[in-house]
Amino acid sequence: MWRSWTKARGKGAFSEPKTPTAKRKVPLPRGLLLRLKARREELLERLTPEEVDGLFLVGGVKPVDPDAFNHYLRRLAERAGLGRVRVHDLRHTWATLALSRGVPLEVVSERLGHASPTITLNVYRHLLEEERRGWVLDLEELLYPAPRAQA
Repeated sequence: MWRSWTKARGKGAFSEPKTPTAKRKVPLPRGLLLRLKARREELLERLTPEEVDGLFLVGGVKPVDPDAFNHYLRRLAERAGLGRVRVHDLRHTWATLALSRGVPLEVVSERLGHASPTITLNVYRHLLEEERRGWVLDLEELLYPAPRAQA
C-alpha cells in the first residue's frame, strides 16, 4: 500500500499514508492477485497509466467514493442481520481472526501498518488476555490430568 484515497470537504483525493510504516506490501491470495492484474490490464487498454488511479472505478474513470462502498456494505450487512458494519470493521475482523489463530503480534502489526506492535497490542489486548486464560487451563490439565476411563 503506497497511497490512500481519502475524502475531505466533499472531495476525494489520493494522499500519502499517515505514517512511514503504513506504506507496506500487503500479501494477497494468488487468485485475487491474478484477478486484480487482469483488471488492471483491462483498464490500461482503455486508459493511460495516469488515469488508472484506482481499482474501483465509476464509469471507467473516477474512483468509487469510499462512503458509497461503506453504504453498500452497511445495507448488505443489515440484510444479513449483522447490524452496522463498516469497511474498517473488516480490517478489525482480519486482525482478530489472525491473532486468534496464532499469527504473531509483530506480523499482524506489520500487515495493519501500525507504527509499532505496541499499538496493535493496545487495540487487541483483550484477545491476548483471553488466550492467556486458556493457557492456564491447559497447564492445569497437564499438571492434573483427568483419570482415564478403563475399558
